[in-house]
Amino acid sequence: DSYASSYYLERGDYFRINNITLGYTFKKLYSSSSNLRLYITAQNPVIFTKYSGLSPEIASDGSPSGTTGIELSAYPTTRNFLIGLNVQF
Repeated sequence: DSYASSYYLERGDYFRINNITLGYTFKKLYSSSSNLRLYITAQNPVIFTKYSGLSPEIASDGSPSGTTGIELSAYPTTRNFLIGLNVQF
C-alpha cells in the first residue's frame, strides 16, 4: 500500500517584483527643446521566497488528478533587463 505523505511539502509563499523602471530626463542640453532620457527596465528581477525549487508559481490546468504542485517540466522564470536612451532635439 502507498500512503500520502507531507515529507516533500514546502511553503510556496513568495514576493516578486515583476516590472520596475528607473529613469532620468536631462532637459535643455543642446537647445531649449532638447531632452535626453536614460532609463533601465527590469522584468522579474528578484523573487523573495524560501522555496527550494525553480519557481513557486506552478501552472495548473485545474484538474485535481493532474500533477498540480509538482515540478516535472518547469522552467525558471526569465529575467530581462533593458537599458535605453531617448534623445529629442
